[in-house]
Amino acid sequence: MRILQLVYSLDVGGLEQVVVNLCRGLDQGGVDCFVGCLSHPGPKFEETKPKGYWIGGLQNKRPRFLDLTTLWKLCRYLRRERIEFIHSHNPVAHLYGSVASMITGIPHIQTVHGRGSPMARNYQRRAWLRRTLTRFTQKMVAVSFDVERKLIDIDRLPPSKILTILNGIDTETIRPVDSATKRQLRRERGIPDEALVIGSVGRLASEKNYPLLVEAFAKALQQAPTAYLLLVGDGIERAIIEKAVATCRVNHRCLLAGVQAQSNLWLQCCDLFCLSSNTEGTSISLLEAMSCGVPVVATDAGGNREIVQPPTCGLIVPVRDSQALAKACLELLHNPLLRKQMGTAGRQRVIQNFSVEMMTENYARLYDELLSRKSA
Repeated sequence: MRILQLVYSLDVGGLEQVVVNLCRGLDQGGVDCFVGCLSHPGPKFEETKPKGYWIGGLQNKRPRFLDLTTLWKLCRYLRRERIEFIHSHNPVAHLYGSVASMITGIPHIQTVHGRGSPMARNYQRRAWLRRTLTRFTQKMVAVSFDVERKLIDIDRLPPSKILTILNGIDTETIRPVDSATKRQLRRERGIPDEALVIGSVGRLASEKNYPLLVEAFAKALQQAPTAYLLLVGDGIERAIIEKAVATCRVNHRCLLAGVQAQSNLWLQCCDLFCLSSNTEGTSISLLEAMSCGVPVVATDAGGNREIVQPPTCGLIVPVRDSQALAKACLELLHNPLLRKQMGTAGRQRVIQNFSVEMMTENYARLYDELLSRKSA
């Protein structure tokens, strides 16, 4: 089977990591994975180890809707490489994947990795486009049951077109470490030995609401003076977050580490993982933290609640509530036994429900089913 994973790019992010995990898992199952990047490869591209690839160069163009030259090149590549299935990720890839499928007759599915807020300025236009493209897409895959519900209730997509496949991670590579290794990892990163580390990993983007996390951390620091905030990632909001750190006067207890190739080594430094997002799908960084045995405090956004199952693996607090976020962090920082219990339960939950093997098997089964229908 020859599958094209179609994305805008493979920059650093949760969606991109899912594509990497999927390519690796499918390859082990004997599926030939090709990668198509509409814009540019990005730093995660090499990790996919594709059988072949196509780069569209769309970032240098400003088409109002659909760039016909890019579409023509994509269709030519699909035919030349005898691609049997198109699997697109994110809205731009959905557009090109759907139209290319109509032209070539190659089956196509789209994975919806998250749902933005209905309050966003461009929400109605995106919802209309998604409804239109779904008519020409064999299946819409939601990464959480929350995303599935919103696609049906808010975007008004037909339930028969939607299937939920939960994201999966490599639980063998991303795992807990012993206390000696944890101390060593911290020292290598300049983190104080006595620190109670609250960590978060992700793009520094508005939907992650890191200024709220900084504000909550400043409040928690008043009652937990050894607390330390570690933020791993980069993005357009970095200057805003740096300003929040300075305004809250927590520079001495905060590290903005930037993009890191092996985020699990940073998660293994943490005593607590905190996710302050306004919107989410199935957060890869949340799954990775739990796989490392780190307990969680997360906002009640997207699929966070169904992953954490509070109070089994951590605590869930309202979105945009810094006081509740600080209170939940303090509750776990002051209770090491509870942190250990939640961390152990979290890792077991990820192994049982969010492994890369389970995700890969579910996608491979879907590919087979849809290709069988085409043959029939």
